[in-house]
Amino acid sequence: MVNPKVKKRLINSLDYLRKMNFFKDYSNLTSEEILEKIFSGEIGYKNWWGEKEEEENSIYIPPRGVLLKESIEDFQGCP
Repeated sequence: MVNPKVKKRLINSLDYLRKMNFFKDYSNLTSEEILEKIFSGEIGYKNWWGEKEEEENSIYIPPRGVLLKESIEDFQGCP
């Protein structure tokens, strides 16, 4: 589980980005719902940054949002 303070900051960031017309395709969702969909991999963002699609025979890499959530959770566990 992501620390509530970190989650709130991410949601605030999404609120800010939405004011600049990011996530227009998800206007029916709250920023918290968008964050959960990013964390679950339902909303991907790698192609928004110009990365090419992976080849069919390449190694599977989890969606960036899933990796982001895992790294946040791992960092929280550090002393």
